[in-house]
Amino acid sequence: MVRFPASPTASLWLKISRFLFIATVGASTWLYSAIANARLPIDLEVAIEAGASLTAPQEWTMLLGKMGLATVRMRKIRPKDQPKVAAHQIGSAARYQVLAILSRQNELVLPKRRFLFRDQRALQDYFQQLPLETAHNQVPRGRFDLTEKQFRTVFASLAPSIDFPTQSRTGDELLARLEKTLVVPVIRLPPTREPLALPVKTELKGISIGTALAIALREHGLVLRPEQPRGKTLRLSIAVYERERDAWPTGWKSGKNIRLVAPQLFEKLTIEVNDYTFTQALDALETRIQLPVVFDQWMLRKRKLVPEQAIIQMDRRKTYLKGVLDHLASQARLATDFRVDEQGQPFLWITQFGKDSPSAAVSQ
Repeated sequence: MVRFPASPTASLWLKISRFLFIATVGASTWLYSAIANARLPIDLEVAIEAGASLTAPQEWTMLLGKMGLATVRMRKIRPKDQPKVAAHQIGSAARYQVLAILSRQNELVLPKRRFLFRDQRALQDYFQQLPLETAHNQVPRGRFDLTEKQFRTVFASLAPSIDFPTQSRTGDELLARLEKTLVVPVIRLPPTREPLALPVKTELKGISIGTALAIALREHGLVLRPEQPRGKTLRLSIAVYERERDAWPTGWKSGKNIRLVAPQLFEKLTIEVNDYTFTQALDALETRIQLPVVFDQWMLRKRKLVPEQAIIQMDRRKTYLKGVLDHLASQARLATDFRVDEQGQPFLWITQFGKDSPSAAVSQ
């Protein structure tokens, strides 16, 4: 058998055949077709800035051809060209058109990112994440970066009332009991281990799970945060409090007029207070208040406030019960806030307002 050596010309043609050079009016276009190897539904168009290296288009085209993109096309830049991503639905599948700029500094400029030729791994990761990122950004999102459906799922999961005593249980014990009924899984981030081992001071039986958990965790500087990281399932994270980050609230604003939800707070009474502590006064008014009274234990500790030692006075007068509570709280350097839980059940939140004491949230 006679074997003929491969023709250098044929070999060169095999290499060049992957690229199609198309002459256009006043411009040249390099088009790489990778349909056979495509793993990502991305059509990339690269606009080349004037002054770019003459070899840069071919070098970048060869590199991008290994990224698993559907097509890669090079052309001269136009006056209004800016990096962008556009998504189009083709049947049941999405297709992504991406415009990048190849700069004279030999950088590939994509939306929100710049890549040098040596950044091959990072560039591959960018393209891999692009469909997920674009799909995520196209869905309307609200609080906690959740869709309305995701938020409602979390809200419904946290709406049932706690039907067992919570006072003196540790945070871990409280969570272990609640996790048996929660639809959304709970994730404890590492720095929370020690605080969760501490006992809960507040009795939260009868309050809905979401509000109760937020209150119990806040006692030790922790928060409850719903989230769905990319590529993972919806979850509830237990994390350390950060002022700049949102967290599940310790109660909500009522969608109804307070007078309708708790009319007893607007009943008039004649009252005089002499040498009572704030907590003694609350105990004396308990049968009139007819609401759970919950102290912001974390804020009390942070501001070194002791309601059991705060002596209050009030001259004899006839006024509304709500006005009485506000007046007495102010003497103890505190404030009252009317809130409701996920079921709309009202309670009084006793705190000291400030940067670390967020207002009641408005439900989506």
